[in-house]
Amino acid sequence: MGPSFSSPGGHSMVPWFFSSSSSCSPACQLGGRAVGRSSGGGHEQLGGSGAGAGLSLLSGAGPGEGKSGAARGLILVLDRLEGFASVSVKRCKDKYLEEALQRLAEVSGRLGDLDADDVRPLVGCVLAFQLETTNSSGSFCRLEKVIRKLTERNEALVSEELDKIMGRLVEDNEPMSPGILQTVCMFVEESTLGRCYWENNLTRLFRCTAATFDFLLQEQGARDEAWHYVTVKVCLQLFKWMPKEISLLVWDGIGDSTTLERILGSLLQITMEKAACKDTRLLAGTALSMLANTAPHPQPGAQAVWVLYRLLNPGGGPNALEEDRRESSSKEEWRFGGLRLLPPEWNPDGLARLVLTRSLLASGKKEILSCQVEGMPQQACLLLDILFPVVLDLMDKPLDSHYYCFQVLSLWLERVRESLEEIWKIKKNRVLADNSSLLQGLSHILWNHAESPVEGVSDFIRSSFEFFMEIYSLECRHFGVVERPLYGQFLQRITLMPWQVRARYFALTSILPHLGPGKVLDLYQDLPQHLLNCLSTNHLCPVASDVYKTILQLQRKGWTEEEGHLPEEDLAQKWAHRWLPTLSRALTSPDPFLQSNAGNYLLVWTLRLFPASYALLAGSFGGRDSSQLRAWGTLLKVHKARMGALPEDGETLERLAFCLCSQEDHVRLAALGLLCSTPKTNQALSKMEVQLLKEFLPLNLNGDSSSFRQLLQAMVKKALVRLRDSSLAVLKHQTSNRKGRAQRPTPNLARKDPEASPEQAVDFVEWLWQLCISSLTSGPNYQRKKTALLLLAAILETCTDSWSPERKKGQPPRTSSSALQTQVLLTGRSTTPRPATESWLFHPFQLADSPSGQYGRSPQLGQEQRMLGFFLPEQYPDVAELLIRQYKRDPRTGLRAACLLLSIAFPRARGRSSLERAKEAVSSPRVQEVEAGAVLMKTLLQKSDGDTLKQLLPAAKEEVLVPSHGLYFLEHLLRLLHVHFSLARQDLLQAAHTTPMHGVISALRRCLLEVPEISASMQRKEEVEHWQSFLSRLVDALRDISRFLLRALQNRQSSGFDQQAAAPSFADMGYAIGGLIQLGKDLGSQDEDDSALLSEEHSLILTCCWVSVKEIGLLLGGLAETVLPLAPPAGSGPLLPLHLVNTAAQVFQDILLKCRHWGAVEGCSLGFTKFCIALLRCPDPELQAVPKTILAQGLSLLSSPRSCSVTRRAAGFPMLFLCIASGEDPAKSRPLLADCIQTLLALASEPLPQDWDQTVDLPQVSAIHVLQTLVRGSGALTVRLLGQNQKRGDSHGQEGMSPEALFGCYPQLRSILLQELISAAVASDSIAGQKGKLHLCPSLYAVLTFLAKLQPSSDTRNSLSSDTLLSITRGLEDRVWLLGSSQKCPLVRTAYLQVVSLLMETCSPSFPHSVREIVKQELLDWKPTETPCFSPVQVGLAAFRQHGVRFLCHEARRLGGPETAAELGLLLRWGSSDVQVALLTWLIEEEEEEETGLHLSEALWLTLLEKLRESLKDNTDHVLLKLYLEAFVQLYENLCAQSSCFLHKPLGTAHAELMENLLSLVESDRLSPELLGHAMCGLALLLTLNPEDDSVCKQWCGLLGRCSQAISPEVLRRAASRSLKIAGPHLIQRTQASSSSPLQAVALGLIDAGVCLLQDEDQEVRKEASVFASLLVQQQQPIPGVPPRSTAVLLHTNKALHSLLTLLLEQLGGRPETFTYLVRHLPTVEASDALAELETKGAVSLYKEDDPNVYAEPAVLSQILLPFLRQLLARAATSPELWQPMQCWLKATGPGLFSDLQLCRLWWGRDDVSLHLKALVCSKVHVAIAGLLVKATLVTDMLEKAEAGTLTPAGGICLTSRDLRGGVRSLQKLLARHGMAPAIDLD
Repeated sequence: MGPSFSSPGGHSMVPWFFSSSSSCSPACQLGGRAVGRSSGGGHEQLGGSGAGAGLSLLSGAGPGEGKSGAARGLILVLDRLEGFASVSVKRCKDKYLEEALQRLAEVSGRLGDLDADDVRPLVGCVLAFQLETTNSSGSFCRLEKVIRKLTERNEALVSEELDKIMGRLVEDNEPMSPGILQTVCMFVEESTLGRCYWENNLTRLFRCTAATFDFLLQEQGARDEAWHYVTVKVCLQLFKWMPKEISLLVWDGIGDSTTLERILGSLLQITMEKAACKDTRLLAGTALSMLANTAPHPQPGAQAVWVLYRLLNPGGGPNALEEDRRESSSKEEWRFGGLRLLPPEWNPDGLARLVLTRSLLASGKKEILSCQVEGMPQQACLLLDILFPVVLDLMDKPLDSHYYCFQVLSLWLERVRESLEEIWKIKKNRVLADNSSLLQGLSHILWNHAESPVEGVSDFIRSSFEFFMEIYSLECRHFGVVERPLYGQFLQRITLMPWQVRARYFALTSILPHLGPGKVLDLYQDLPQHLLNCLSTNHLCPVASDVYKTILQLQRKGWTEEEGHLPEEDLAQKWAHRWLPTLSRALTSPDPFLQSNAGNYLLVWTLRLFPASYALLAGSFGGRDSSQLRAWGTLLKVHKARMGALPEDGETLERLAFCLCSQEDHVRLAALGLLCSTPKTNQALSKMEVQLLKEFLPLNLNGDSSSFRQLLQAMVKKALVRLRDSSLAVLKHQTSNRKGRAQRPTPNLARKDPEASPEQAVDFVEWLWQLCISSLTSGPNYQRKKTALLLLAAILETCTDSWSPERKKGQPPRTSSSALQTQVLLTGRSTTPRPATESWLFHPFQLADSPSGQYGRSPQLGQEQRMLGFFLPEQYPDVAELLIRQYKRDPRTGLRAACLLLSIAFPRARGRSSLERAKEAVSSPRVQEVEAGAVLMKTLLQKSDGDTLKQLLPAAKEEVLVPSHGLYFLEHLLRLLHVHFSLARQDLLQAAHTTPMHGVISALRRCLLEVPEISASMQRKEEVEHWQSFLSRLVDALRDISRFLLRALQNRQSSGFDQQAAAPSFADMGYAIGGLIQLGKDLGSQDEDDSALLSEEHSLILTCCWVSVKEIGLLLGGLAETVLPLAPPAGSGPLLPLHLVNTAAQVFQDILLKCRHWGAVEGCSLGFTKFCIALLRCPDPELQAVPKTILAQGLSLLSSPRSCSVTRRAAGFPMLFLCIASGEDPAKSRPLLADCIQTLLALASEPLPQDWDQTVDLPQVSAIHVLQTLVRGSGALTVRLLGQNQKRGDSHGQEGMSPEALFGCYPQLRSILLQELISAAVASDSIAGQKGKLHLCPSLYAVLTFLAKLQPSSDTRNSLSSDTLLSITRGLEDRVWLLGSSQKCPLVRTAYLQVVSLLMETCSPSFPHSVREIVKQELLDWKPTETPCFSPVQVGLAAFRQHGVRFLCHEARRLGGPETAAELGLLLRWGSSDVQVALLTWLIEEEEEEETGLHLSEALWLTLLEKLRESLKDNTDHVLLKLYLEAFVQLYENLCAQSSCFLHKPLGTAHAELMENLLSLVESDRLSPELLGHAMCGLALLLTLNPEDDSVCKQWCGLLGRCSQAISPEVLRRAASRSLKIAGPHLIQRTQASSSSPLQAVALGLIDAGVCLLQDEDQEVRKEASVFASLLVQQQQPIPGVPPRSTAVLLHTNKALHSLLTLLLEQLGGRPETFTYLVRHLPTVEASDALAELETKGAVSLYKEDDPNVYAEPAVLSQILLPFLRQLLARAATSPELWQPMQCWLKATGPGLFSDLQLCRLWWGRDDVSLHLKALVCSKVHVAIAGLLVKATLVTDMLEKAEAGTLTPAGGICLTSRDLRGGVRSLQKLLARHGMAPAIDLD
């Protein structure tokens, strides 16, 4: 029997220093008592305390000044060590140790003044801490530095104390525990004195180590791998650090080596053991290598290694050893130096050679590896003749250790390169001679295994290629070899491989330094394009970047060496000659991956190696289109990262402004990144950056893209971090100056940076806070609210963040609280706090500094600190001021006060109204309102205490009081659930409408699972009984509800509800719901409804049932996940006993087996997965068995038909199995999954019955469904074999492996997969004769799924020989008759044409012409001929014509020339309708891609124009007419874009006829919206060609205005925006040169339509309208000689709106109609109507009626329009014509406005908090209030001007401007008090 340990896995690191009975912490027990052995337990201890030790030091110091100073210094050291012991975070511990070392260094010179007894306690304390930190090398080493500092003056004392400790660590010949072994390792490795001790006691340590091995290698210790590992580690450290002592025992035979022989045998046994951990075996191999390194000469060491290889592989091995092995006798004595080895009966698995080889190559001495071995043939060395055959064998048979095998290959090449000099002396020749077996073998290994998908292997492949090429080059240079064919062979192989192969770039990088970049680029001309291809594929970007970087480095080196010192500008020019077009093409590419990766990889290296290339690149990106702006922004971003700041020249700022208002999201984000990002986070924002941010953010809050919003948040957060850190740096410097300390200023302060202003930071954060809050009201759209929430989160995360020792990155400075308090004093804001500012300013990043909390932070205080920010609202300034003052006096108590005053910040009256609002929301049938109500319920629970809840819930007063207010609240929700359930049983339809159950269940789920206090309450002993009762009643209620709902949908109302696992069909559910509707309706008022759509009553019941079922599953799953891990108090039973768990399990089974609604199944599956995970990881075996029981029941159900539904939907049945399988721990064996798969495969493989009902779900089919679900839910094996998916949606890259690479790595896999395919084919053939029979092959699904993930091999066509291609082509040419009319089947002709199209390049010169003629003739001769016995209707004829047209079109584009274009014109004139449709469709598609070609487009233009005239005149089919109109517009726009001379090309007489026909077409009422839209665009195009007809312009403008409204169909609005873009700029440009009133009215109408379209909910409509506005803006600043369309910066929608309004004011501000058009856009909802509608309590429908335009923001638009309306009003003072429409508006609006203001004041002044809360969340009220305030502001301005005499007063106005202004301001204050304050500035 071995010794017994208290803990087999470890021990107390300091077993004798601190007694277990001591109440002091180890840090306090820094005693002064002598060390002695305890008589009780064999432990030793140091008594006393740190304070006592310090007092003894002072009392013994005497009167001497030096001794007293040294004693005080040591007390400071002890204080830091006590701090080290008091914290648990490693970073804090290390900081204390650094300070302790600094304190000790300050007094180290005076330590000699102290006596040994004075220093002894400190030495003992440090050594004790060293024993405690042996598992932390960082802390141990820092403590060792303290020991070394103490040793400088007291070496004997320290050595004495250490010897005492080390001497008692081990008992002679006794095993050591893991803790003691780890302690020995650390002292041997890191401690000088510890190493000296063990050198002197090496024999005893060897005996203990051998005893440990003996104990571990017995059966009882075999499983503790950590113990094995640390024991081997001790051996490794001894062999490494004590080579001289080991050498005497191993090689010189001095001393008793028997113990070392035992240790060596144990190490060999661990190396060979299959059961041993791989890490332990690798470490044992390293120990053997270190033991060989102790040889005094290389020869004995090499001989010992050779013996190990012979011993490890007695039955085979490297060829070089075969002869020597045959000569060895079976009785030969194996020796490792002087140590005898006894070969035991081992069963090697092949890993031992890998372990030994890796260890030797990684740590073996170069002299040993490269020397000759005695007993082997001449010139045989260990590295080449013994290790290389092993490497070859490992690579051919990599076992399951691919990573280590490739590591061995790389290490072997590296050691060969290091040892070349020694190898050459032995071999006398080249190692890698051309055509040598070694070179061929290495090449074979590298190329065959280069595509391995194993993670981390690619680094070894790259290094292997580099070492290989370097060895070859060094040998050629050494032996004077000039011809080096290997480079050319490798390069040729690289060029022949597909560009997607990653390994080719490793080889290319290794060749470049030896072959030269110039020669490589000359021979491999496609390399630049291939690099760009790689950049469009994420996982190939690093290798492409590496190749590019290597080429640039070599080019720069070569140019400077050839021509000496060159200016950077000349070097940049040389770079640009080769690379500028390539990089420009990448940075301007429309592919976002290519553009982004080119900037992140290529551009960075370009500017780093060629800095002067910045000017060249900037010059090439001077355009204004989005691609040029995007590339310029990327360039500036990289430049700023290098230089630290943006250039501030005028051109840069102008282009930056263009980018910030660009239409493209990524361009704007790139520009925003330039403003917000800097290399240093403490670099302040400049005033220019702050100003641009304030202009940018309000215009970009309503973006459609979710990714844009997230990236916007990330950028703003970077700006906030800069503001925070730069302000703290300034405050810290100011604090230092105030205290009179000289402190080196920060870099910003050193140059007196005026930008680093805390005032600016505070003002910006306050501005951003107000912007976000104002955007969170109900008036703005969803996009603006979402963005505001994200920005608000960024503010709170950045400006209320706290320094945490657990985090290493992304956190604020540690010591900033004092700096913030100083800011209060400096700014003087402490006397007049502003809530928004103070809520940021008084969120310290660190609590008050204290000895116990300087580097640590209380988690509870950190939580309170964040809570403070949420309870300083502007509605409670008194509370905010109180808390701020309290915080200034004492931050900690201020935070405590915040927590105590939460009830004040949540008034009871508001709590009652909030509870009513929450109840109303959870009783709504709408799911979104229910979710909001559940969140509000949770908030009420969190923010209310017991007394408040008693006031809010009076119904619970008479009941027995429960001890927890949380349980009190949950009991109320459970009672509410019972009420709703009772109503549902009476009338489910009415309950679904007024009191659905899913809202209360959702509230219960959130309150139970998301409130931490609830879990804590469940673990209190006095509350356990109440919780057990509550949970039991809750689970029972959920069971009853689920059964009731499932029974209702199955139409089973009887009490004998059967438990058959059969989901009802959709028809059954329809009948059941119909019956429920009939029961819920009044029979006398029923109307028959034959509508095919679901009625609202039907949807109500479905929503109530399925959402309730889903919530039940989520609640039960979360309940098990939360409650089961909780440990109940002693003496209490479990909170969820077994019977409740079984009840919940039955509920899950019922839902999954009897439900077809996927939303309910999915939600329930999430809960069931959590349920299974909680049970399977629970220690109770009864609970662990529940999932297994459910699985067995589910599998038993598969043996019989489950349903009679003809849909054969498996419903939730497969999810039942997937959830159980997912619940098992993936890191362990999964028996449930294995049993499930085996049973399913067996069932699926059963033959089908002879006569089976096809309306019944077969067990085999259900098994297949389950298997598919399980396979779809896994995929680990696929990832293991094929590698991870590199990038989603990558159309260019190669993801995974090719078949060659896969089967090269796994040769056996080919036969396995092939056998499965053959078996499936044989089984199918066996039943081929049985008509109508189907054989299921379930295993085939997985095989085919796996094979489908393989990438295709290199181009199959290229793999065919030229002779084969020629033979195929000649055969097709001989059968050209298959294309002609003699072939009666159009499908055959189509197939022939498709094949010929693929081989046109290999055909004879005349054959393509023949094919074109045949196809053209067939398409033109389209009239059917009557042939006897043949039907005139031919199947596939339309498809043949379509392919024929496309063939001729592609040929025309390929060949060019007028002849081919004329052929297409003939088809358009004389072809059939099918031919015309095909040709027009191709033309539209190609024009959208702009790939038709200018010559072809011009040739078709006139033909298209002529056919359009004919189509309009002859009333052509609308489908064909639509295509003609679309092609007409598309072709003309592209021709104008490609050639400016085509713009305004006259149409002659055709123009008037086309205009007339189109006008008559658009005015008719027989057009579809789509055709009307194309006609509008065509009419707009004709207007641009001849805009002189004012009447037509007016008609078109009116039509455009009608189609621009939100109620118009989307297709019409799109057409309106496109036609506005086409003709709008030209017509408005005419008005600038004309004073014609009709034209100006048209221009005004066009701009008004543009304003409408810029607010459209369709993004494409807004984009087209913004192009219109952008062209208008560009017309105001034209570039001479350049068309506006080619230079216009396309504006973002909001910027376009502002620009359009500005243009309207500048160009048409003098027209009276302008005011009328603008006020039309103000909200039309009256405040009185909105408030009255709010008070009406009608029934809530299931679906809320959406507004016609959900994107529009009338409240925001009204605030935008106000300054423009005020400017128009200012102009009215000098123009009576302008005042007239304003006066009319004032008369019409004024009286109603005054009454609405009075009504609003009265309404908001009422004491009805509940109604006010409803108003706060009503968007209509917000819009009405905003419109009211804007109108009131405008009326006030009008009255002021009228009273001042500048305008004529309007009659009927009884108020003065002063009274109105006062009334508006009082209303604003009243609204602000209730949380509704639109930002309307009256001044």
